[in-house]
Amino acid sequence: GQNWLYPPMVEALTALHRHPSERARTHSVEVWSGETLVAGELGYSVGSCYTSLTGFQQADSSGTVQCVALAKVLQRQGFALWDLGMGMPYKFDFGCTLVPRRQFVPLLRA
Repeated sequence: GQNWLYPPMVEALTALHRHPSERARTHSVEVWSGETLVAGELGYSVGSCYTSLTGFQQADSSGTVQCVALAKVLQRQGFALWDLGMGMPYKFDFGCTLVPRRQFVPLLRA
């Protein structure tokens, strides 16, 4: 199958990065160990909702450190909602829950 980060998506994210608005912008989250990038993710925000798009980790527990640090940053910045995308075991380990669409859309619009 094709990678989800196919050319039209790259173009859209690049345009948003180059021309952020007051309500929408892209974010790159990075965790470094010395000179080595060990974890990170790409995401975007619209209003008070941050959406994680994709992430990686190169060292044991570095993804956990990245998630916990990002949670603190989002909280301090006043984000009301963190959309983590698909439900996965490690996300449930953090206490995340699946939100049905009929509940998610009103939260997103708030």
